[in-house]
Amino acid sequence: MNDEVLLELKPKFNRWEILILWLFASYASVFVYITLFAIIALVRRNPNATMSCGGYFITLCTYGSIWVTWKVFVIKRNYKATTYRVYRDRIQFDEGFIDHKNTVIKMSDIKEVQLSQGIFQKKEKIGSISFVTPANNSNHRRERTGIEFKDIENPKIVYEMIGKIYANQNNKFDADSEVLLEIKPKFVPWMQNISGWVGALIFCFTLGIALAVFPSAIVMRVFNIPPSMTYWVYFLVLCLLGKIWVVLRNLVIRKEYEETLYKVYRDRIEVENKFFIPTYYVIKMADIKEINLEQGFLQRKIGFGGISFVTAANSYATATGGYFKDIENSKDVYDTIKKIYDYVNGRI
Repeated sequence: MNDEVLLELKPKFNRWEILILWLFASYASVFVYITLFAIIALVRRNPNATMSCGGYFITLCTYGSIWVTWKVFVIKRNYKATTYRVYRDRIQFDEGFIDHKNTVIKMSDIKEVQLSQGIFQKKEKIGSISFVTPANNSNHRRERTGIEFKDIENPKIVYEMIGKIYANQNNKFDADSEVLLEIKPKFVPWMQNISGWVGALIFCFTLGIALAVFPSAIVMRVFNIPPSMTYWVYFLVLCLLGKIWVVLRNLVIRKEYEETLYKVYRDRIEVENKFFIPTYYVIKMADIKEINLEQGFLQRKIGFGGISFVTAANSYATATGGYFKDIENSKDVYDTIKKIYDYVNGRI
């Protein structure tokens, strides 16, 4: 076992987490206030008592302050007691504020390495790196397997450094090898409009029904529309909400596709998505168990499709495997990747 530490990292507290904690506290305070109100009403034997916004505000300030202060204290102390170490042949995670935990994973057991950055992590220039293994829990509890380096600074640089150590240790791919295929998903407006309107119909007949009530009332009042036209106004407002849904959905998907890049090497695949929550991950060809070509009815008509890569990695906390979605000439791309995969695994 090599005891030379190549990287030693510590997590950094994300100040935006305080906002997230307060949002949760505002939600939890509703239940705390209702419970306290019910207890007080029973004690005073006053079933006609009414709840007030002032009472909720006092509950939020009291409960929220105590809970958020405690959580921030625990997180900061936990981060201070946490150390991530990368060796040539293993990675190690030490945590020890309340309950001490020490986890070690051999480099040879890691099946996937993933980098992700949430919207608030990007603001602090931090991110998280997950190491996924084929480990399974035997105690029937859905616990996290593998290790996550959480809230580390300069995550992209650290990710690339760990990637090279990982490659050199496993001798299964060359971190500096040549890119054989570089693919981007393609946005097809008419195809996305069809699937978008299917989603819009579901949206309109669920959440949209409630959202359309207030705008419909305003339209009828402003334009002095008689009550007999209520259903028509309601229908038009629902159609408008559906159109807004489709337009916003298409804008998001178009931007996501512009920021997504798939790379195929002789010995691995890499997926890079820089949109909203940046995600990077690498999968070795030797660890891929299945490669599947998936084409919907509309995709088959224009030669589009998705390619999924199934691995032995197992995690209840993060998605595993890889997926190339909405790529052109998907059958040709699939055949090319399959040949590379078969060659690496000694099948041809």
